[in-house]
This record gives sequence, C-alpha cells and structure tokens, in this order.
Amino acid sequence: MRTPQCGVSYRDSSLDNNKKWDLQGNNITTIYETDFQDLAKLKILDLSHNLVSVIGRKTLKGVSSLKTLQLDNNQITCVDEAAFRHLKDLEILTLNNNNLTFLGKETFGNLFRLRTLRLNDNLFHCDCQLSWLARYLRHSPRLAQYTRCHSPTHLKGHSVVELKDTDFKCSGLVERAVTGECASESQCPHPCRCAEGIVDCRGKGLTQIPDHLPEGTTEL
Repeated sequence: MRTPQCGVSYRDSSLDNNKKWDLQGNNITTIYETDFQDLAKLKILDLSHNLVSVIGRKTLKGVSSLKTLQLDNNQITCVDEAAFRHLKDLEILTLNNNNLTFLGKETFGNLFRLRTLRLNDNLFHCDCQLSWLARYLRHSPRLAQYTRCHSPTHLKGHSVVELKDTDFKCSGLVERAVTGECASESQCPHPCRCAEGIVDCRGKGLTQIPDHLPEGTTEL
C-alpha cells in the first residue's frame, strides 16, 4: 500500500490499540476527518514538523482520549474554536512555531485538565479580539508563559499575559472574522480515504456516489 506524502490516510488495524502515534517529520499537509476515526484508545499524538495548515472542528474526530497533542513546527494558520472541544482528558498541547494570528475565545474552554500549553513563536495580532487570551493566561499562570504579540507594531515582542485589556485595541473596520471557524477545512467522505487529490472509495460498500469531495480532487 502506498503511503501518501500529503495526508494521513494510511491505516492498519494494529493501530487501533496503540496508545501513541508518532507522525513527526513528514510532509503531511492535510488531515481529513476520517484519518483518526476509531482510535479511541490513543493517548499521545505527535504531528510536529509537518506542513499542516488547518486544524478544523473534525480534524481530531475519533481521538477523544488524547492526553498529549503536539502540533509544533507546522504551518497552522487556523485552529477551529471547536477543534479541541471533545478532548476533555487533554493535558499537554503544543502549538509552537506556527502561523497563528488569532484564536477563538472558546478554543481551550473544555480543556479543564490542561497543565502544559505552548504557543511560542506564532504571529498573534494583539487587538481587541485577542484580549480574552491575556485574561485566560492570567488565570492559568503556568500555561503559555512565553506567548508574545507579533503585531501591531507597538506591541510586537510584548508578552500577551502582561498586557492590560486596554492595550488590546481595534481601530476602524475589523476585517478578520470572529467566528473561530476554519472555512478551509477539508472533508473526506466517509468511509473513503483521501490523499494527493485522490478519493479512494474502493471496496467500501457504497450505494451512491459521495455528495461532497475535498477541494482539489482530481480522481475518484
């Protein structure tokens, strides 16, 4: 079986009982909602040093027992506000060195067991829409201690947790959407596998053609 370079579509039945899955240092760009299905026993998932750009609300579907999730050194620009909502056992979450400018205010809302959070080296734009993060970190002083602003210019390099609410200002029209949703989340039709523009549904017992396909599909 070919192991694709741009997606996490390779699965083997032996993985279902694994407690750790190390996928760091590959060329993974896209994670489909079926990639981690039925991995309910998985405790540690390391996706660091890849090319992932979006963590959507269904990206981590199926791994509800995760305790450690490492997403460092990717190209993540968007984390859906609901992406971690079902990960109530999560203790360690690392998102260092990505391209995040914004996080929705409920992103960490259900992570009551979180004891390690890393958000270093991102591109956070510290305006009024990110003031919630400073308040959150002040109430959780052990989390994300070195999170810093990248913009606007007068706040660049400042520690987010040390800023006051009045420092987070929006001027004029706010262009960025505040829904916390990632519009570009890819969806692979269940129970097919998707990678490199190919949607593979062979031998899946389908009774009709899938009604939605990922953007960029070239072969079905």
